[in-house]
Amino acid sequence: SFQWLMENNEELEEERNRLRAEKCLYELLRQDIQEGDELWKSCLENGIYVNRRYKFFVIVPQDSERNQEICEFFNKQMSGSSITTAYPLALFEEARVYLICSDETRIELEQKRDRCSKMGADIGIGELCMDISRIRQSYREASRALRSLDKTGKGYPEVEMNAFREAVELGDTLRADVLLEGLFDTIKEVKETAAVCILWDMLRMAELDPELLFEEEKDGLVKSADRWKERIREALSCRKEQERPQQAEAAGGYRKKNIVDVLTYIHEHYLEDNFSVKYMASEFETSVSNLSHFFKKNQGMSISQYVENIKMDRARELLEESDRKVSEIARLLRYGSSTVFIEVFKKQTGMTPGAYREQIRKQDF
Repeated sequence: SFQWLMENNEELEEERNRLRAEKCLYELLRQDIQEGDELWKSCLENGIYVNRRYKFFVIVPQDSERNQEICEFFNKQMSGSSITTAYPLALFEEARVYLICSDETRIELEQKRDRCSKMGADIGIGELCMDISRIRQSYREASRALRSLDKTGKGYPEVEMNAFREAVELGDTLRADVLLEGLFDTIKEVKETAAVCILWDMLRMAELDPELLFEEEKDGLVKSADRWKERIREALSCRKEQERPQQAEAAGGYRKKNIVDVLTYIHEHYLEDNFSVKYMASEFETSVSNLSHFFKKNQGMSISQYVENIKMDRARELLEESDRKVSEIARLLRYGSSTVFIEVFKKQTGMTPGAYREQIRKQDF
């Protein structure tokens, strides 16, 4: 029992530190910061080195496997030395947002950014700023740069809108507020038709009547954007206050926010025939979207990726410790066929299950 408590205390402490650091990153996008102020001190206390020479934001979409590889490459590029750190921010499901703090030279940083750009990714990069008070501007520039790469010509920020919807559904007010600011920056820059579509959808998400947009609009959408922003912010705040009593009543049985419960459930049920993310969502009384976002935010990977990792760990154990045939292991781990299992295993380890078993046995001898 003591060992269990110690392990859980360590997990809770790590989670607390991660959440504190993430809160600082969100606050950097919500409010201005000056050297020596409270937010500055909080960032440093939580390991975000805003006192380094250069600070800037980068946004990398994850709409393809290729871009996910570039994300990993970029993260290594920007965290490969003790004087440069990339801080990931879970703002979107479909994109990675990084704050980069570095004491490298401007030339070195620009060379690293260029390497990533040449790999073929559509990356939004903000200004390299020495003045910490311009950090929010760097994020806006990164967002603007990414929007300029939109080849559809629609002007509708689908990634940001999906993230805003999830934040509202989850009651994640800090994240919703950051996204709200960014979306209204977009409204001021896109064509009137796209701006109306964006605001219409935001009003619906905030449970406001979108028809008000046409009844009250007189000065033009861009001029009245700040007024609409405050109305949506107030509506979300009221909604949060109304939900608190219900959440308090249900606190005893509310499991959605407990990552330990989710992980336990996966480890106990991942080999069952009816196991799926949809089935899990119903068990935890939430939506597939909410559960998927919550899991990725906590674990840094999707549920399917996590399950695949568990299966591969189990496969290695069975190959090392038993004489089961590859086909039997594939069936045990619920793969459709031996061929699928072999392909997945090879992709993860760089060798076939048979070659892996042979290598392990040679090492034993």
